[in-house]
Amino acid sequence: MPPSVHAQPSTPDRRAEARINAQAKREEYRLKAEVDANREREQRDADLVTNLAEMDRQSAIDQQKIAADYENNALDRQTELQREGMKQETEVAWMATQERIADKRLVADVQKAQATAVGKAIDRNQAPDGNRQGRTGK
Repeated sequence: MPPSVHAQPSTPDRRAEARINAQAKREEYRLKAEVDANREREQRDADLVTNLAEMDRQSAIDQQKIAADYENNALDRQTELQREGMKQETEVAWMATQERIADKRLVADVQKAQATAVGKAIDRNQAPDGNRQGRTGK
């Protein structure tokens, strides 16, 4: 009987076909795994680029903040130095005023002492009744 067109292939042919199908499936899985690995790698690369950009942005913000803080601190130091300078100027002016007051008091005390001495001398030299005993008249 001649082999029919619809007849089943022989066992060695089936094995070869199964082997080819298995190889094709393995190749398909390998290609899918490779595509998945490539996608994951691309996603990691994209995430790294995004993270790097975020780090750069945050770094720029931090640098601006540091620069602003430094400038503020410099202004604060300058203001504090000016304030201390004004305090010293005020203290020097106050001390000069105190010295002038002390000088004037000293002059006034000397004048008062001189006036008292003159007054006593006058009292001794000119008594109201002509005596040299003083103003009491005794």
